Amino acid sequence: MLVNRLLNMSKTSAIFYLLLGITLFLIIYPVSFLIFGSFWSGNPGGAGELTLDNYVIVFSDPKTLELLVNSLAYALGSALLGVSVATVLAFITTRTNAPLRKYFIFIPILPIILPGMVDNLAWIYLFSPNSGLANTWWRNLTGFADPLFNIYSMTGMIWVMGISLVPLAYLVISAAFQTMDPSLEETARISGSSLFSIFRKITIPLMFPAILSVYLLTFILAFESFETPAMIGLPAGIDVFMSQIYQSVVWAIPPSYGLGTAYASIILVITMTAVFLYRKATSRQEKFQVITGKGYQPGILDLGKWKWAGTAVLGFYVFVHIVVVFGMVLILSFQTYWDPNNLFGSNLTLRNYETVISQRRIVSSLINSGVVSVVSATIVVIIAAILT
Repeated sequence: MLVNRLLNMSKTSAIFYLLLGITLFLIIYPVSFLIFGSFWSGNPGGAGELTLDNYVIVFSDPKTLELLVNSLAYALGSALLGVSVATVLAFITTRTNAPLRKYFIFIPILPIILPGMVDNLAWIYLFSPNSGLANTWWRNLTGFADPLFNIYSMTGMIWVMGISLVPLAYLVISAAFQTMDPSLEETARISGSSLFSIFRKITIPLMFPAILSVYLLTFILAFESFETPAMIGLPAGIDVFMSQIYQSVVWAIPPSYGLGTAYASIILVITMTAVFLYRKATSRQEKFQVITGKGYQPGILDLGKWKWAGTAVLGFYVFVHIVVVFGMVLILSFQTYWDPNNLFGSNLTLRNYETVISQRRIVSSLINSGVVSVVSATIVVIIAAILT
């Protein structure tokens, strides 16, 4: 029976099941080695035996609870900040009559081109408590000894990671706003309901499943992130699971791969739970969809005297996350050494660019980066399109 089904299978079905099998293999294979490593007493590929000692050490260590609390606070806070900002930006650009809003539709996506490590570096040089540019200028202007903002804190970690999640969250939420049927809102408006009542009783219930699904997705990304916990959390003495894995595998002498994989298994359980909740949230979106037989355009809400305030919010985000961050990276690239009190004097140099351009590896690095990016993105999009 099975042989006959295989022989009679269409080419489309064969390709589908082949890609499905490859995808499952690429997921299950590394995960199985991760789980096996957490039960292995020796190094990967080395002599050892099956043991529960790694989990005994992890769960008997009081620090594990601290790691869990810090990791959840960091991920939940970052996701909340990113989704909240993205929701406001998406609402203003797609559903209001804020002036110049059309020019801001794609601008919130721009920071996604900045690597996470570079993004962290910019915020560190801005708000490092002793040598950060903003904190130095704050002391010079006010005479206060305390910094304006200390990036080496849990709040700093949440800010940096949360603001970096805005572009991804904005992409999804703005699409949901654009495809939402405004007929219910228009009916309520004709019936005399206020804008606040419409937003609270109709818009939010229709958008809540989309916002919740994006929140869970950004929570997963934040929980698994490494750059911010390593570059900001470790100097601040704030450990999360990712930084603890790094310390167990890289800093420990000898490396403790068993402990590292045991911590990673905890991350796996938490993120898989979040993925399950994410799938539940996305499936519930169908219950909130409005079916219509005619084409429609998203309803535009009149902000009245507050319409320029909406534009100001968009401009403030552009200044904070694009002008400040990209400008900081550009300034750093021209510095011989870091001196926040001497940015544009004798400290300016082109030597950094000369060094980069003179390296023979720069061309091959650019080519390798381009090939890896294009090929990876193409393969992922094709597989995702076929499997969905």
